Amino acid sequence: MKKLKNLFVFEDSFFALIMMIFIIYYPNYYFLIFICWLILTYQLKRISLLILMTSALLLIRLQLSPHLITFNKAQIVNITPTQTIFRDSIFYASSFGTDYGEIGDKLKLDASLEVHQPSIYQKGLFLKNNLGLLNIKKSEVINKHHSSDSFLRSKVSQLDEEIVSLYLYSEGDRLSQESSLYMALISSGIHFSSFLHIIRNIINKILKEKQVKWILFFIHICLILFFGMNFVLTRLLISNLLNLRGHKKSFVEIIILLLIYPFSINTPIFILTYGLKLSSFIVNNIQDNFLVRKSYLAFLQLNLFYRFNFIESLLFNLFRYLSGLMFLIALVSLSFSTSTLLNSLHLGLRFLIRKINVEVLTIVGKPHLLVNCLWFMVLVLWENRELQKIVGVCFIILQTLLYRIDGSVRVIYIDVGQGDATLIKYPYHQGALLIDTGKENQYASVKSQLYKSGIKQLSSVIITHPDEDHNGSLSLINDQFQPKNIITKPTLLKEPLNIMFLLEERVSEDTNDQSLIVLFKVQDTQFLFTGDASEQIEMMLIKKHPLLQADILKLGHHGSKTSSHPRFLQQMNPKLAIISSDPKTYNHPHPSVMKSLYDLRINSLQTSSSSTIEVVVSRYFTLVKTQQKIYFLN
Repeated sequence: MKKLKNLFVFEDSFFALIMMIFIIYYPNYYFLIFICWLILTYQLKRISLLILMTSALLLIRLQLSPHLITFNKAQIVNITPTQTIFRDSIFYASSFGTDYGEIGDKLKLDASLEVHQPSIYQKGLFLKNNLGLLNIKKSEVINKHHSSDSFLRSKVSQLDEEIVSLYLYSEGDRLSQESSLYMALISSGIHFSSFLHIIRNIINKILKEKQVKWILFFIHICLILFFGMNFVLTRLLISNLLNLRGHKKSFVEIIILLLIYPFSINTPIFILTYGLKLSSFIVNNIQDNFLVRKSYLAFLQLNLFYRFNFIESLLFNLFRYLSGLMFLIALVSLSFSTSTLLNSLHLGLRFLIRKINVEVLTIVGKPHLLVNCLWFMVLVLWENRELQKIVGVCFIILQTLLYRIDGSVRVIYIDVGQGDATLIKYPYHQGALLIDTGKENQYASVKSQLYKSGIKQLSSVIITHPDEDHNGSLSLINDQFQPKNIITKPTLLKEPLNIMFLLEERVSEDTNDQSLIVLFKVQDTQFLFTGDASEQIEMMLIKKHPLLQADILKLGHHGSKTSSHPRFLQQMNPKLAIISSDPKTYNHPHPSVMKSLYDLRINSLQTSSSSTIEVVVSRYFTLVKTQQKIYFLN
């Protein structure tokens, strides 16, 4: 506590960091920024040049950097199955399509840049300053001279082994398919720092400190040349160059990093790295108190990954070393054009991790804001060590109990791009039902939402029809969350809610028109799901059920013009229509559907703009929650 007070009064770097965080979250509120600066100046009793300089540079970085980068000339640094990644200096952007050239080619582009919103950086794009999406009108290859990083990418592509991409670039489906802390560390790029730590430990035994520093600097430069200027390598380079020690070094590191990667402040790798580096500063005597250390690690993991396993936390440092060792083996595998050893070791690690992943010792769920505040206050402000131990453990237990006393039903329309996935969470933690699973490449989003909602096992999964954007993640969901029932045709479900299937006897050659139509009611709020059923099926539905209405309607076929007939919408008369789509794929929802909604005065929400949409139904109210707003449903 004394450290916190002293730093708050005397250290310019701490005040500069506070100012930068304020600017990142409120970049356009210049008056509030000025007020914040006045308050900090008053606390310091003087004008701080560091605060002025960092604030000005950050404002310039936020306001001007996307407009200064034109991508008139750019290099192809990676080609994924659906996109091409371009680089202009240290900035990156992606474009749909894979026929612009080969990895390493330099192109002259006639393109416009659609800048990402800050929230998208939370999905990992911050790692390489990915500014947004390039809309390319014309491209021309002007140079086929390959750089170091594109040469390495080409070698990895030629080897065509996903396991090598996993450990070198933190890429691949295996990242989303695994749920362990180890894979979370790999996805965060921590293997770079672990690799350098291993090298440092080896050469420290035979060389002097100054020589070690120069060798590490050289290795840093090589890594940047071969892997690009990403967040982790930038952080490590800054740390190696700064001639400071202790917490002051950490604060200066953070300031420099936020000037380059401002939105990284919301990402797991930033929070995990500096949450651990500053742990002894944030929590008194944390290094001497085992239970408090584990409670602090649980606090970080549950807020970042919505998952904490006690055995994994004991092996945290081992996982860090293993990630660096596997990175080294991946480099060797690339040199010998074989990944047999790497694959064998990874399979062994995977087997071990699955064995220690005991469900009883695993806690999932996003901590409530009040629990977070109390937990953090106890860890930071409580001076009594014994009480810290007891209360820290109690908060971990409280996290599991809160879901069991929640009496509301939560219907969560998960943002899975062009696809469908809806989670129905029953009251008092009685189970959960998933309607559709989205595409396979969206499994990470579905898994994250299930963990966030405190779900370790599903009661049932309903697949409305066998299209990839509705059932693509089914095998992965089945493997990880082990649903008791997988429903692909109308049947009687024994669930806490009365789940009904409508028009169950119809037969159609079109798989979309064979979509299961799901209806259920919670209190006075009725929900309807029609899958990808066409207008023809909608008209059959209102003919057979002339009194049927839905308070919340999931629009059919992602808002396509083949569904959502005006007469159907008129009879349903929903208070809210939900559209799950990605407009960049098929331009859904169709303008004609949006016009029908407008003409009938039906409110709608789209996952493409609102992200995941949650409807909370209790005995007293129905609440709609998105990232942008919360409101009551009338």
